[in-house]
Amino acid sequence: MTPVLFICIENSCRSQMAEAIFNHLAPKGMRAISAGSRPTKEAKPLALTALKEIGIDTNALRPKLLTREMAEHADKIITIGCPEACPAVGKPIEDWRIENPST
Repeated sequence: MTPVLFICIENSCRSQMAEAIFNHLAPKGMRAISAGSRPTKEAKPLALTALKEIGIDTNALRPKLLTREMAEHADKIITIGCPEACPAVGKPIEDWRIENPST
């Protein structure tokens, strides 16, 4: 498996959607996980509704606490507009600068 790690502070909307869409479209042998430095208790209902509308199962989506181990095991790390949320692990981090829909 080639893990891609999507990181957002709350792991409740943007990174959850990125994880779900990536895994829905990913070629065999690739998968994504998402996490946050301060995850909420649950994913935002609007994000889950949007994913369901495009035919993506959301049953397994849960906000997760970002750990150093997650970052160390990821082949690619992508932050979703909040690069400061990622622990420094000496790996390149790509930031997509997606605006937070909560603001």
